[in-house]
Amino acid sequence: MSFTAQTVVTGNPAQIDAITHINGPAMVLAGPGSGKTFVISGRIKFLIEQAGISPDSILVITFTKAAALEMQHRFFKETSRKFPEVHFGTFHSVFYQMLCLSRPGYHPNLLTAKDKNRIIKESLTFVLQKHKDEILKKEDYLSPSADDYASLLSEIARIKNDNIAFENYTSDISYSDYFPEIYDYYVKTCKDIGLIDFEDMILECLKMLEDNPGILRRWQESFKYVLIDEYQDINRLQECVIRLLVQKHKNIFVVGDDDQSIYGFRGSRPEIMQEFTNFYKDAKLITLGINYRSGSSIIHNAGCVIGENKVRFQKSQEPANADNQGVCKGFVYDNARLETTAIADSIQKALDYDNTAVLYRTNMESEMMAHELLARGIPYVSTSISCIYEDPAVKTILAYLEFALKGHKRSDFFAIMNCPLRYIKRDAVRKEIVSEKDILDYYRSNPSMKETVSKFFRQLRLLEHMRTALALKYILNEIGVMNFVLQGKSKSEKERYNDIFDRLMQDAYAFVDAVSFLDMTKEEVNRASIERSKKKNKEDKGVKLMTMHASKGLEFDTVYLPGLCEGSIPNRKSVMPGQIEEERRMLYVGMTRARKKLYLSYVKGDDENPRMPSRFLYPIMTLFEKNPN
Repeated sequence: MSFTAQTVVTGNPAQIDAITHINGPAMVLAGPGSGKTFVISGRIKFLIEQAGISPDSILVITFTKAAALEMQHRFFKETSRKFPEVHFGTFHSVFYQMLCLSRPGYHPNLLTAKDKNRIIKESLTFVLQKHKDEILKKEDYLSPSADDYASLLSEIARIKNDNIAFENYTSDISYSDYFPEIYDYYVKTCKDIGLIDFEDMILECLKMLEDNPGILRRWQESFKYVLIDEYQDINRLQECVIRLLVQKHKNIFVVGDDDQSIYGFRGSRPEIMQEFTNFYKDAKLITLGINYRSGSSIIHNAGCVIGENKVRFQKSQEPANADNQGVCKGFVYDNARLETTAIADSIQKALDYDNTAVLYRTNMESEMMAHELLARGIPYVSTSISCIYEDPAVKTILAYLEFALKGHKRSDFFAIMNCPLRYIKRDAVRKEIVSEKDILDYYRSNPSMKETVSKFFRQLRLLEHMRTALALKYILNEIGVMNFVLQGKSKSEKERYNDIFDRLMQDAYAFVDAVSFLDMTKEEVNRASIERSKKKNKEDKGVKLMTMHASKGLEFDTVYLPGLCEGSIPNRKSVMPGQIEEERRMLYVGMTRARKKLYLSYVKGDDENPRMPSRFLYPIMTLFEKNPN
């Protein structure tokens, strides 16, 4: 093939090797900060300007619309917009266009989130009604929650993405016993009303290409060169379509990092990447081993952590600048409050708010930090716009403390008097300040109720003398609020509340004084309200508080990773080997967001509430031995 121009190809040797690859399958293993966007953009330019490939025969696929636009803009900037014919798009947009252009007049109506929620509720209601006699014996199935509907929709997507046959189906989600029926009803309803979801669209595209050789040949000739970014995020269904699309020319060029595969709930798995070189026997494998983002100490420690995973390509990274050591330190704290205060002190001292991030496993864990930054007047942006103290069950728990410690107000008494059920009537509460004497007087002719009321007030008096965490344990366990809240809840709702109660206890251990704890909860609710307002106004200046998931693709000068304890990461719901490895990849993603400084920490708790460091930290525990607190 003759080259149409001779321009200098820049980059390190591995990057140049990737950029100048022309024909045949190739996989580029691109670790954090290794210049994958530079490589993809450079290769498109090389194919056109030096290899003479027609721009309109090149298809570039990314996973999000934002990423596709960013890639397109970068390419246009580098080529002065000379080649607008190059196709950029997401899997969904590309497959949608293929369907519409292959079937004149065909324009499928896509399901909205509102449609999905309505249909899944209808599907579950139908199945539960059909099996109502069995359901009555299963307490977990009585009250479906928003989380249950969301997990069912996620499971439906997983089944479609992975092409799973129900004879091989296993799951531990709520209503799993009836899931095949729920699935069938959902799919049939969507078909009856003429709506499809993204997974259906990809399935239709796959079926169209499999059943119509002429249409397949047309698209194979249209897209002779296919480039895919973030290949570690591909699922089985998307992969099936791509394999058909490149079957003739085999000019597929994929870039990704199996160590950053963290979307298992969408069907992506590192095994799909590993199968690439087996499926394409003559595939070229290129590893981008130079990290232009992070200091060497950050790269080294992140590598030690991810190196414990078994399902991965063996690879390593080196810093672009050997003199750039960077900072990577580990700290141990007695409790979450001390950890939060220390991190806030460090952030305040550095005064580099816009280039700093604090990353957590879940949004719920970020609430204490948001409260601390707000109290100090430090600007921040959070992906969490709610807090646990707005939850109705938590409000009830706090009302126990409010009543016991802040004046026996009638409003607080109304919130707690029948949680758990005591059959106390509102008519029995006649005054703004509630007293045991007045309630007993109302029930003076009812010995059974008098005993109930007396017991209730004995419990409330005990709360007045307890430390915060002990008081909450007493409310949850001895008074029976936990069992009352969880009664009739589905499995997923119980798990959600267990997470909430765990977080509540972690916060409580940082406060000996329950009144101060209550004041903090009010400030937290106010903080969440401010956060919603900021989100509405699209403010984005300040320290970034986000989950490790949300941080993927971003980078910051300074990154803090607090709360690295067992039960948090890996999450206690992750028990299978594949789940554990994905949790480790999540931590790796978090660590590799740091350019200059990375601070890791965990809390050890006390005798009453001991905590263990995450098992993922074991290869780098020497970091924590150097900085004990």
